[in-house]
Amino acid sequence: MKYVTRLIKKNEKGEPFTKDDLVFLYEIDSPIEGFGYQKDPRVAELRAHRNLEEDMPIIFECAKDEIARTPDDINENTKAYVGEWNPAVLQTIRQFPNIKHLYESFPEKKIFKQNLETDPNINSPEKAEKAIMAKNMNLFGGKDILYKTKFSHEGKTYELVRFTVEQLGFPKGATTTEIIGTKDDLDENGHRAPFTSGAMTKFGLELCPAEVGPHLRLQYFGGEWMMIAMKQIAGRGGGPGVFSLGRGGRRLELHADYAESAKRWDSDNGFVFLSSK
Repeated sequence: MKYVTRLIKKNEKGEPFTKDDLVFLYEIDSPIEGFGYQKDPRVAELRAHRNLEEDMPIIFECAKDEIARTPDDINENTKAYVGEWNPAVLQTIRQFPNIKHLYESFPEKKIFKQNLETDPNINSPEKAEKAIMAKNMNLFGGKDILYKTKFSHEGKTYELVRFTVEQLGFPKGATTTEIIGTKDDLDENGHRAPFTSGAMTKFGLELCPAEVGPHLRLQYFGGEWMMIAMKQIAGRGGGPGVFSLGRGGRRLELHADYAESAKRWDSDNGFVFLSSK
């Protein structure tokens, strides 16, 4: 709140905002929290007086023409991308390693694309649960599949990316089978059928190892809901489930969502995939 007050005084005096000021104001690294659940109205008032097109180059430390708005605008000089997001755009982005900032719209919708480095000390369900509890996170509904999760005993690096169901090509929603495949189908003889992959394979996406769920929850402090695209694990009721991340009140959660083959997901549901080279 003191920082907000300082920015108000700067604004009244016509003093320029620094990059750190703008990163704070636009909540790039973390949300601005006050003393209650309500947002401080002064933040919106400050933003209303800003020119977003002038502020973005300061935040991204680049020139205006180094911010691409469409995939066709991307070139070797691009430092930031603000535009539509789907697997085809991902393939274009990967050809230009100089692009460090990705948004669907700035600053509200940052694109989730990151490398997850697992902690080799968290190599069992028991240690994962202890670490989650130590960070005051809820293990709400996710404990059953957590204790069936296989953990690596050495550090791993996973390149992760998130897409909504619509961005995967399903504007009206899709089933688990259509998105990530299924594990709970029975063949004509009543036996479990082999795991089959969904539409993700045509985009060069892969299923995440189950350990991505707890490791990502421990390292990612965003509160938006997202499912981990993974081979389903039987939960408490025996139905197939996948890890999901979200927030309940002020506490981050590692949850589990049932992911039967016929379950239909809304178009705005987000799934985290392993991005294959």
